[in-house]
Amino acid sequence: MESVHHVHVWNLGEHHRALETHVVLSSTSLDAFEDLKVQLRSLLAERFAIGHASFEACRAPGCDNALVPEHRVPWMANENEIRRR
Repeated sequence: MESVHHVHVWNLGEHHRALETHVVLSSTSLDAFEDLKVQLRSLLAERFAIGHASFEACRAPGCDNALVPEHRVPWMANENEIRRR
C-alpha cells in the first residue's frame, strides 16, 4: 500500500463505526489487495472499534488528490506494520 485518501468515518451509533477510503496500491495483484483488506479490517477493528470498512483500490493519477490534502497516519507509515499482525 502506498497511501490512503478520501477517508470517511461515520458513527452509526454509540459503539458502531464505519469507514470508507481509497487505497493506492503498490501491487497490481488482486490477491494482494484482498489480503491487505483483511489485514486492514482487523487492524481498524482492534485499534478503533471500526466494525465495517470499505476499500476502493485506485491509482494515484486516477484520483483527484487536489480535493483532499495529503495526510499521513503514523501507525500506517508502511505496510510492514500491517504484515506483522
